[in-house]
Amino acid sequence: MDQSSTIPAGETAVGKPVATLGRVRGRGPLPEAVGGAEASAEAVYAPQTPAGIILDWSMLGAAELLPAGHQLGEAVLLFRKIEDAEIEAQIARLDAIKKAREEAEAAKAAAEAAKKVEPQKPEVTFEQFGAMDIRTATVLAAERVPKTDKLLKLTIDTGIDQRTIVSGIAEYYSPEDMVGKQICILANLAPRVIRGIESKGMILMAKQGDGKMRFITPQEAVTNGAVIG
Repeated sequence: MDQSSTIPAGETAVGKPVATLGRVRGRGPLPEAVGGAEASAEAVYAPQTPAGIILDWSMLGAAELLPAGHQLGEAVLLFRKIEDAEIEAQIARLDAIKKAREEAEAAKAAAEAAKKVEPQKPEVTFEQFGAMDIRTATVLAAERVPKTDKLLKLTIDTGIDQRTIVSGIAEYYSPEDMVGKQICILANLAPRVIRGIESKGMILMAKQGDGKMRFITPQEAVTNGAVIG
């Protein structure tokens, strides 16, 4: 008998007279209808196999699927329990992937920003440039300016004198980074009081599109006070 065979009214697959059940799906003996001849002619039962009764989506909404008296098999877990340690390990792995992706994107953005170049400033004359006294100097001491996040107080040796310069580089360099570093300064910049400290001069630094300040330093050590220009 195929998957949709029609059994003549009054007979089963084994020839036992019962009430008419109409079309039966699947193989195996046809169960007797509950209620005798009053049973619905539209009753549809799930197919039976040696492994048990099989249900599929085509039976969705059917009034009767299992015959009366059918014994259910032993319940088994379809999925194993996932332990907390496994969940935590997966969360940690995903967090690491997310962090690596964010760092890569940040590095890419910084690299793109670094390529941007500021437009040229207005021209100056040779005499104007010559008026700037640019010299080498060495940092002797460094400390943070209290109650600020960006300022460092630097004591430097210019070869001419020892002086103080206040510079907004604390975001990028610590006081420990600065001590002993040879730098280039604009020595004849008019003094300016910053947070109560007189600053005499300015450190020359390069600034890329990423915003970080980088020192302009001699390729090799030179005498403090060497003129640049």
